Amino acid sequence: MSSEGVVARRKSSASVQVAIKEHTGIIARGIGDLLGEETGPATAVLLDRALEQLETDTLAMVQAESVHLKDVAVEMNDLAFHDALRQYDRTFSIAARLASTLLELVGQKDIARQVGPSEQRPGLTAAYATSPEANSAA
Repeated sequence: MSSEGVVARRKSSASVQVAIKEHTGIIARGIGDLLGEETGPATAVLLDRALEQLETDTLAMVQAESVHLKDVAVEMNDLAFHDALRQYDRTFSIAARLASTLLELVGQKDIARQVGPSEQRPGLTAAYATSPEANSAA
């Protein structure tokens, strides 16, 4: 991840924490208004603990959702990569068949067999797919 990405994530995380603190403050004021002056110190301590727990739980949920979204992004990148690879293999196969057909038309049957697409290994010519170089790279 780039340094700009790390800085952006830290700023985003800090802004989420600030927003959570602001919202729990609003909740505290609302509860205080509802209860009025009748609350004693014990009630205030319980309210503070409840709000701290709410803040902690909310932050944990936001962080968990962030991790989930990151996983989804990685999976989408994987799907896009495999889709691009399938498209490349298809295009390569079409081009290799065309080259092979044209070579056969001009009488170069030996070369045509070599440049034709491999049926077992998409994205490779028939000659390269059966070569020792291709087998050691696989």
